[in-house]
Amino acid sequence: MTAPSDLPAHVRDYLVRVTDVYRTHDLDAIVRDVVTADVEFIDHRPLGADPVVGRDAARSWLETSFEFIPDFQASVEVLAHDGGDVYLARDTYTGNGAAAFGPAETQWYVVDRLRDGKLAREDIFGDEATARAAFDHQRTAT
Repeated sequence: MTAPSDLPAHVRDYLVRVTDVYRTHDLDAIVRDVVTADVEFIDHRPLGADPVVGRDAARSWLETSFEFIPDFQASVEVLAHDGGDVYLARDTYTGNGAAAFGPAETQWYVVDRLRDGKLAREDIFGDEATARAAFDHQRTAT
């Protein structure tokens, strides 16, 4: 994880925890320790996935990811933050694809909102400019 030096401690702690637990592939720990019960993943990319809402849906989504990329790992680069619970980041996911898929890497930009030290909402974008505009909008709307 890379982040600006002024990133709030609770956000830094969350990001260390989430990248560590993703490495374990412990789905129970992920849904219990890093996302809220009503978590939302909203994909704004043109060919993005349907919204993923709630712990059960998040668990299913991650289970599929781990099936396709058994050694799935996440890294996060925080690009901006609001000083509170919202940040803009570039997430990179890497690993070796299952069976005939070979090495895999995907990257997207996110605007994440934490609540009580857990992820409450993640808006996913394909490019930094669109993500930054959404971040700026959320920052000024609160």
